[in-house]
Amino acid sequence: MDFSGAQRGAHAEEYADAIISITPGFAGLSKEAQAAERRNLIIEAEEAEVGCEVHFWRYADHVKKTHSLVPPELSNTFEKSLRELLSPKTISERFDSVILALERRKIGLAGGSAVR
Repeated sequence: MDFSGAQRGAHAEEYADAIISITPGFAGLSKEAQAAERRNLIIEAEEAEVGCEVHFWRYADHVKKTHSLVPPELSNTFEKSLRELLSPKTISERFDSVILALERRKIGLAGGSAVR
């Protein structure tokens, strides 16, 4: 899942709020301890998102090296498309256009031969 910078921050804060809401005794902590715990939970969420991105790129590299899904001559196109899809600067119309281009050429799709 891709998040813009603002969405990442909001997601991390929502995660912290959700965990806090189900943590018994949280309200009994001092204000300083509550703030420190909330900061730690936000960091935890942000680190998990980075981990997801690393996992995504490892899998994308595996797909790119599977020539039945991505012919070698289209591997740069595939990677460039993924980077554009994940860029926080990509607007929804461009995102849809990139997806359609990948689908049209069947790049990275199981069960279809890529159109060169």
